[in-house]
Amino acid sequence: MVKKSVILVFLFFLFALPVHASKWTINELVENASLLDGVVVTIEAEAIGEVLERGEFAWVNINDGTNAIGVYVPLDEAKKIKYFGDYHHTGDTLRFSAIFYNSCDEHGGEMDLHASSITVIKAGSPTEHPIDSLKVIVFGFLAFLTLGIGVYFYHTVKPKRVHGHQSEEETE
Repeated sequence: MVKKSVILVFLFFLFALPVHASKWTINELVENASLLDGVVVTIEAEAIGEVLERGEFAWVNINDGTNAIGVYVPLDEAKKIKYFGDYHHTGDTLRFSAIFYNSCDEHGGEMDLHASSITVIKAGSPTEHPIDSLKVIVFGFLAFLTLGIGVYFYHTVKPKRVHGHQSEEETE
């Protein structure tokens, strides 16, 4: 009887523990696509591009630094995203658990993720691209040098030609 009680208590705690999906990179999903097809995975990645609305759902593209993939989410979840990564912005960093599909029948056989919710774990922001002062100085110097060479050749070569013909000095 004690043995059965110990087993029951063990099973209770085993099944009472929370189960979390494994955290994967997008590259790992691609490399193990056939093995992970239909598996719930956890991803942390930057939202990129823009939301593509499709009725009650939306596509959100994400990039985790290893690769990019599309995530199919409810439209109200996609609206949580404020910044999408591009040249001028760092996108919101998202965390979500989703079902990975190697070849999704619903979406034309494409590899994708289906998530029911997303969490913004880090807000995105505008990205500044300061101009290096050394580059400005070098550009100014080279522009001035080019202009000087152009003026020099304009004044030394042009007087020798008159309307496309050689001057009298050149014919002698």
